Amino acid sequence: MADEEKYLGRVYFDAATVDDEMLKDCILQKHIAKSSKYIEDLAESLNVDIDEILDPTPFKIAELAESYALMETAKKQSMMNTSGKVEGADAYELKRRVYASEVNRLEAQITADTFTGGKSASRRTFPMSAPVYRG
Repeated sequence: MADEEKYLGRVYFDAATVDDEMLKDCILQKHIAKSSKYIEDLAESLNVDIDEILDPTPFKIAELAESYALMETAKKQSMMNTSGKVEGADAYELKRRVYASEVNRLEAQITADTFTGGKSASRRTFPMSAPVYRG
C-alpha cells in the first residue's frame, strides 16, 4: 500500500490481505476511505445505523468493501477512464470492469440483516407462500 496519511475511520476489509497482484500496491488510503463511506452509505440506505454493523465485519460486507476499493483503485490507475471498447481498454480498465461487476453482484445480495448478523436473503427458502385474503 502506498504511503500517505492513514484513514482513521472504520475499515471494512483488510488491505494487507488483498491478493490482486496488479492492484494491491496501488491501493491508497483515499480508496479505503471511499470504500468505507460506500459501505456506511449502503447500510444507512437499508436503515441500519453504522454502530449496528457487526465487528468483525461480516464476510459479504468485507468482500463488497474490498471489491469497491479495488474498483476505485483500478479506475484511478487507468489511462482510459472511459467506457471504450475492450480493444482500446488498458489492463486497469479491464480490472475496473471485473470489480464493478463484482460490486454489483455482491450489492444485490446485501440486506439489512447482512450488516447486523441476521438471516441473509440467500439463506431464505424459496418458493415461499403467503396467505392472500379477499374482501
